[in-house]
Amino acid sequence: MRIERRPVGAHVLGLCLAAVLLAGCQTTRVEALPGRYTIGLTADDTVGLLRHAGLSDTEIVEEGTDLRNSLASQGSARIMRGKDLVAMFVVRGEEVIVSTGDGKRFVYQPAESERPAT
Repeated sequence: MRIERRPVGAHVLGLCLAAVLLAGCQTTRVEALPGRYTIGLTADDTVGLLRHAGLSDTEIVEEGTDLRNSLASQGSARIMRGKDLVAMFVVRGEEVIVSTGDGKRFVYQPAESERPAT
């Protein structure tokens, strides 16, 4: 009996590898929510806010602009990692109230002199 070997197509191998890699990855995303107040933050404020909330540098780069825009236009936002809450941001007057998925809470007050005009 003779067994014939056929080469596995590169596309099949690539799909299998992608499935294995994606099974362990969960992307983060910003979801804008309606709020009562809005706030304009500088890029430095946004980075500091996200670092304090526990996001990685990669997540800050990927989600920072969306968070900044959401707080400026809607007033509230949450960052999700898969189905898990990473952090919730709510503007109250001149400050941002932050609650993280692991139970940490803090209030962020941007410096008046650094805040962009809204």
